[in-house]
Amino acid sequence: VCSTFFTGHAPYEEILEDVVCPCNFKNELRKIWENEDEAQYSVIRSIVLADVYKDEDGHIIEGEPDEVLYDTLYKFLVLFGIPEDSQEIFESKVMTAIKNTLTHEGRRNKKGKGGRKAQSDAHKFCRDQRKYSLSHGTNHYISRARDTLLSMDGGMDLLLSLVRFNPQERASALDVLNSPFMAPLREVDGCKYSEEDEVLSFTTFSTFNTTRRLLASSK
Repeated sequence: VCSTFFTGHAPYEEILEDVVCPCNFKNELRKIWENEDEAQYSVIRSIVLADVYKDEDGHIIEGEPDEVLYDTLYKFLVLFGIPEDSQEIFESKVMTAIKNTLTHEGRRNKKGKGGRKAQSDAHKFCRDQRKYSLSHGTNHYISRARDTLLSMDGGMDLLLSLVRFNPQERASALDVLNSPFMAPLREVDGCKYSEEDEVLSFTTFSTFNTTRRLLASSK
């Protein structure tokens, strides 16, 4: 929704339609997400392998893994960049795969055939970012979204706070309501209404719904 609004064109999935997860990065993610021993990725694994059936030895006998999530993560990284502000996330296995395949540091640390694959992935990542990065991409729609966000007080900061890689650090609904971006929608001191005005308040609705639930449960 935000992408459609700020680009004036389409959701980011359509704008980045030609952006696909590079092979080596996908293989590194596959070792993590599709590994039965990685319990913390069980939800992702259930989505990726939803249409896959295995025999008793763990071999696939029917269906293929759904690779949409691989492309989705890669598009996120292209659009918003590789996060560096969360130590907990930065030390995860997924972030290690990102660093080893998509960054210059990963290219320098890898040697031989693996290094050449990482170099290929990193080059592709740089090319995709030059076109589609929200911070500096040259794509017409991405550039227009950037200009629109920067022209609004707090617009870029609010969007970036909503898409933080670490879910624990993303903006809450209250953060959004109190952000500079929402200031034009807030009442100013001394604001007056006529008797005919119907004033709707987020807080009023929240309180009303809570009260209604409590009354209903007491009957």
